[in-house]
Amino acid sequence: MALTITEQFRGQVGGRICRGFQVTCDGSTGTITAANLDMNYIESVVAGSKANLTGTVTWELTGAAVADGAQAIKEVTVTGAALGDIVHLSLATNTQGMILSGEVTTTNLVRAVLQNETGSASLTVGDATLLAVVEKHIGFSTQSGTSIIFYPLLASADTFNIVVFGY
Repeated sequence: MALTITEQFRGQVGGRICRGFQVTCDGSTGTITAANLDMNYIESVVAGSKANLTGTVTWELTGAAVADGAQAIKEVTVTGAALGDIVHLSLATNTQGMILSGEVTTTNLVRAVLQNETGSASLTVGDATLLAVVEKHIGFSTQSGTSIIFYPLLASADTFNIVVFGY
């Protein structure tokens, strides 16, 4: 694993070392050790999010009635999206109380679902732009006193920030 770790700041908080780093990945599962960070022990780690990814598509809903309990589905390409990322959706029309939700279903693809659970027999909305905003998932599979092991959701050249507390 070849993580590039660049120190951004260092200090002390309550007698503990506090260091901030920018981490660049090579596309593999990654491990950072306390020794890599010039520490003896890691007490906690906070990851800062990377830049959000976005994608848009026109959702042609005019004349398409969504019955109570039914749903309409639309997929939108969001380059860089991966399983486990967080999805936020916006539809540039009044959804009349229907539920808009989404998930990354495969690399670079978000599925949006407009679900009618209003109790109304049938609802119709107009054509609108669907905006998908994806927050890249940065997580740890484990974090112990001696190492931080990242999930294998990191792509080559992914860059994010971490703040590490320890001694």
